[in-house]
Amino acid sequence: MSKPRIRELYEKATVPLGAKLAKLGLTPNQVTLSSIGVAAVASILIAVGRTGVGLLVYLVAVFLDVVDGSIARATGLESPFGTLLDHYTDRCIEFMLLLALTAGGYIPGWLGVLAVFSVFSPSYVRARGEAELKKTAMGVGLFERKEKLTCIVAGMLLYLLGLKAALPAMILLASAGSIITAAQRILYFRRVAEARQPQHTSSLTGA
Repeated sequence: MSKPRIRELYEKATVPLGAKLAKLGLTPNQVTLSSIGVAAVASILIAVGRTGVGLLVYLVAVFLDVVDGSIARATGLESPFGTLLDHYTDRCIEFMLLLALTAGGYIPGWLGVLAVFSVFSPSYVRARGEAELKKTAMGVGLFERKEKLTCIVAGMLLYLLGLKAALPAMILLASAGSIITAAQRILYFRRVAEARQPQHTSSLTGA
């Protein structure tokens, strides 16, 4: 099953949850912004060594960042600004986690810098490509956000189980997958651009 198809099924399945949360008076943008605050608390906990509690709180932030779209779809409040805010929030949440892992000594500084550059690269390529070519890149590439976060969270769980070397290894995996994804999206947009170029043909005529 393709990624777009999986996303479509997921979005339909979470609409009932969004409808229930909307009854609490929550708007999509409120939930989006609250996820930043929760992620900040989680990052502080992780940075000071409260890894398990911090990870649980961080998963709450990820959950909030997921259900904001469900609320928007359930209430018909989807908007270009809401999409922009949601994507920016995604980057904030990812950055805070990587900063916490670096500041807390879980991973070396060079890996933290590499990870930030790597995980942000696919998002930047997609945003610029879609803005320039007006063509979505949703589902394009090896590692989208869920794959990146799954690697990092799995590494943290293994760290809690005593496999401390697994965390930097999983972050390296997330970084490598993200760089590959950025390259895949660049090639995708290149193909889109080339397909839109006028085809010049030449003909030879003779007497």
